[in-house]
Amino acid sequence: MTFDVITENMLQLERIEYCGSSMANGCHTLEALAFYFLENKRFMLEVNQDTDELIINDINSEYRWIDIANIYPVIAEAYGLMAMWSWKMENQKGYFDAIQLELNDSSLRKTKILQFKAAASGIIVCIVNEL
Repeated sequence: MTFDVITENMLQLERIEYCGSSMANGCHTLEALAFYFLENKRFMLEVNQDTDELIINDINSEYRWIDIANIYPVIAEAYGLMAMWSWKMENQKGYFDAIQLELNDSSLRKTKILQFKAAASGIIVCIVNEL
């Protein structure tokens, strides 16, 4: 599955899970993330340890996955929302090091913008807020 399929079809987010977590500067750094959408669409996000770039793969069933809402309860508010927009981000050196998802309900009144960025060979989760 390509990352673009989720927004092209406005798929509903079922859940996000993580494996491997460490703390740095008061922030969780995650080893990998698994994204689950309706219609059995899913992908895994992890970091290339040599380049610190993000890699999108099929989910590794050998990992021990845990619901990300256990450490970031606000993420659960995005469950059930549809993926409306997605961004693959490159830094100034041309490295693919972040993705961003905008999720909405059908009325477009409820929105969550989630960003996942590579840092120090892990993934940091961010909530983007409109000002």
